[in-house]
Amino acid sequence: MKRFLILFLIIIFVIGIFIGFNSTRHDRTTKNNFSYQTTQIQIGTTTIVAEIADTPVKRELGLSGRLALPADRGMLFVYPEPAIQGFWMKDMHFPIDIIWFDVNKKIIGATKNLRPESYPQVFYSPEPIKYALEINNKIY
Repeated sequence: MKRFLILFLIIIFVIGIFIGFNSTRHDRTTKNNFSYQTTQIQIGTTTIVAEIADTPVKRELGLSGRLALPADRGMLFVYPEPAIQGFWMKDMHFPIDIIWFDVNKKIIGATKNLRPESYPQVFYSPEPIKYALEINNKIY
């Protein structure tokens, strides 16, 4: 009986460790199980830590479904070729600003205070872009 109890406790302990490792892994990914690399972007005196959306699926999803965005965080959209790009606020829960960058990483414009209730409206870059940065609408 004592061996059975010890074996049972060991099994419960191992299951607990397995669940703990899975929880830690999910903390490093988004709700949609994407892992994002990050980069730091300096705009004036403000440093933004931005997740990089560099695949079609990540770019389409963007920040949708997230409940908030800290002031020092953002999402950098990277496109394979410069083009006019459109953004919508589908499944967004907070307002954002979008800063548009050309192929040389020069700011060519910004669209401010995009609100969740604007969906299904699409907001387009003012000219072909290579990068777009979504940020909290309170910092730029």
